[in-house]
Amino acid sequence: MITNYIKAKEIVKQKYNENDPYYPMLVVVLYGLLNKYQEHNLIKDLFLKTDIYIESGEINEILKKHDIETEIEEDSLYTTYGGSNQGNLVYQDEKGNITFQKENPYIVCTNNVSNEDLLNTFCHELNHLIKGEINGFYFEETENGMNYSLRTGLAVYYYEYKKEQDEIEYEVYNEYLDEAINSIQTTEIITDAYSLKDWIEDERIIQYLNSLEESKIKKDIGYHEITPIVRKIWNNKSFKELIERNIVIGNLKEIEKEFDQNTFEGAFLKLAKYIDTIDKLIEINTRNKNLNKIQNKVQNIIDLYNSKTKFILQKKQNMIK
Repeated sequence: MITNYIKAKEIVKQKYNENDPYYPMLVVVLYGLLNKYQEHNLIKDLFLKTDIYIESGEINEILKKHDIETEIEEDSLYTTYGGSNQGNLVYQDEKGNITFQKENPYIVCTNNVSNEDLLNTFCHELNHLIKGEINGFYFEETENGMNYSLRTGLAVYYYEYKKEQDEIEYEVYNEYLDEAINSIQTTEIITDAYSLKDWIEDERIIQYLNSLEESKIKKDIGYHEITPIVRKIWNNKSFKELIERNIVIGNLKEIEKEFDQNTFEGAFLKLAKYIDTIDKLIEINTRNKNLNKIQNKVQNIIDLYNSKTKFILQKKQNMIK
């Protein structure tokens, strides 16, 4: 792991001075991400081209300050500490044509938070960008207009533009399942990186790590209602390996196929849809029979998958013996 630590410092130094107040945090995050995604050679280029804004104020105020037109939708359930954008833009030009433009990705974070929350937020957003860098955008012209989609991790944002009506229809899939997984991965990444303090000799990095509270580092932040539900299946190595084998390259069909083989046809999409619904019901404070019913459906799918994959893993172990 010493190689990834050296690499993390070299990458950050290409963009930040060692005296920058965020230099230690950035080194720690990149070290954790390089450990997590060792088989993918994209973190350096992505970090160097990403515009990073860590400033005082609310997120949308910071965006406005830097003339970034996109607003980050704030979830009423949670305080929004950060946001990110892959830089894949679709817009209407002066002639009325819909066109595509690639800009730099960006990460925006408010620094009006604890060191632990800022570390988690920045890592969470960069982790999102990593999982949208490959096969993250699809664009197709049609007779009626065009279709395009944006992907980050499991989440797919699908748009259909109808030229005659001058309307855009919008759908999103797997959004909160992806957010929960991203939150869990973020906890894993920074927990791993936190162990740097046990063996590195860089005084500034050690000082930064010692300023962090270990119990907060190891706690999932964000999406508090759904993340514990997803952890019940994430702790199954079979599920985690399935997701992490395919999520960066965007091979969602393979995820669905293998998951359904261990449960039933359409199970993965149902699981994702149920989790989206749970988040919406909780946001509008609808704690009723519907919520309990959907939570039970999610639990049934998780229990089925866990029982089937444990059996398969046991069979494989028996064969090795």
